[in-house]
Amino acid sequence: MPCRVRVTPASLPSDVAAARSGAVICLASGDYSAVMGTSRPAPGITITSAPGATVTFSSGLTLDLGTIHDVTFDGTGGGGTMRVGGALDMETPGDGLQARALNLTFQNIDFAAGGTVLIRGPENSGIVFDRDTFVAGDANCANGGSPSGLSGIFSLLYDTAPSTTQSGVTIENSVFVAPADLWNPYRAIQTGAPMTVENNVFAGFLDHTESGGCNHIDTLQLFSGAPGTQGRVRFTGNLCYDDYGCVEAFDGTSKNSIADNACFDIERACFSLYSDSGSVIDHNTQQAGGADPAGCATEPNTQPCGSATLLENGNKGGDPVPQGEVFTNNVGVSPPNVEAGSLSVNSHNVWSGASSPNINGSATFAGGAHPISWAGFELTPGSTGHGAGSDGQDVGIRGGAGGPPTGGGSAPVNTSAPALSGLPVQGQTLSSTAGTWSITGYVPTVTTYMWWDCPSAAFSARSCTPIQPHTAPVSANGSSYTVQASDVGSYIFSQVTVTNANGQITATSRSKGPVGR
Repeated sequence: MPCRVRVTPASLPSDVAAARSGAVICLASGDYSAVMGTSRPAPGITITSAPGATVTFSSGLTLDLGTIHDVTFDGTGGGGTMRVGGALDMETPGDGLQARALNLTFQNIDFAAGGTVLIRGPENSGIVFDRDTFVAGDANCANGGSPSGLSGIFSLLYDTAPSTTQSGVTIENSVFVAPADLWNPYRAIQTGAPMTVENNVFAGFLDHTESGGCNHIDTLQLFSGAPGTQGRVRFTGNLCYDDYGCVEAFDGTSKNSIADNACFDIERACFSLYSDSGSVIDHNTQQAGGADPAGCATEPNTQPCGSATLLENGNKGGDPVPQGEVFTNNVGVSPPNVEAGSLSVNSHNVWSGASSPNINGSATFAGGAHPISWAGFELTPGSTGHGAGSDGQDVGIRGGAGGPPTGGGSAPVNTSAPALSGLPVQGQTLSSTAGTWSITGYVPTVTTYMWWDCPSAAFSARSCTPIQPHTAPVSANGSSYTVQASDVGSYIFSQVTVTNANGQITATSRSKGPVGR
């Protein structure tokens, strides 16, 4: 992507204001936290990183939807990288709706721990997030209870729009990860507006509960801030694992299209739709085992992922019972958990013990007994449900539906372990490298860190204790750690986990210790 304009943090506002339509603006290394409003006729302008540049928005970026349109932010298109560490805040003045195309694209951007997105007010907007990575960086709640206010990495709200109006917001081909050391993380996406969530990976959004429960640790929560029937979300081709749930709506929702998603190691249910009206749940797959048949792979975990329910529906006291739901062509290990009302259509689904019009049996998958990728959950030619859908296609996810981008590669491969440097002494700082990894294909990839105290120089997840997991307001998800008094006498390890659509792999360093005072 050739640069037509090169800018620095100081010159960004004036250079963007002066850029002509079609310009590619390349940012030099630096922090560009800013407020921006600009528009150009199509094809608009592209803002990217210069070759080799490290571009950050550490305090976030504010875009006025009343004045900005036809802009692409491409984090890597110019040959560098782009990271957002604060809030990407896009709101219209007075939260008024914009009944026009904004045509904003955010692609190949790293939303680091603490980076969030808030969008309020768009209508048929053409706002697209593509091939981005999102890391949860804040705890949702501690010792049970519920968070107050917004608690999503990505929040899309309507204040004045009718719930039937499409926002025009799409999240696709991206990866959302909650680090293993962050207990009760913010949900991945919270929305009260119709949007499209397609071909993404969601991993690690678990309810690690010290006491009581934390409401809610969701990948996608359909909730606008007040009980109602917000919905009309298209959720398709996504992979969810080591999560509390994949789609959650406990206060009413309607007319969602939920298709071709794969789930494993889910705490509650893949889809929980309370007081739902008219949603279609079609061609999804849930497996109880996944990569870790004993439960959730993320350590530590206080709530084993024993749920085998693909769909749970019901209603809270005083809320309407579900009605008009269509449940077809899904693969699970048990029937849907219908707590209230009944399914309008319940046919051509596979589970052990099912009776007609559903299909009795167990599926076999292309990825073997314990797939770790979306494509691994496609059925083998000889599987129960192969070609047996109501549409003549395979039951469960359909290969032609897409799924998260794999780039034609395989799961990440660690070729050298992380290495620690620094003194294992209280008050000193230890630093960890990421190690060396082989990652093939053009695939959005997330790297997270985790720190452990162990009783000996031999690492064991059973005998070691994760550092700072329980009620910490923020994650210890960084490449450095300051040794605490609680670490004295222990051996410290770092773990590095790399996640993309091909899989999630963890590598462990050698120890430092025993820690002295």
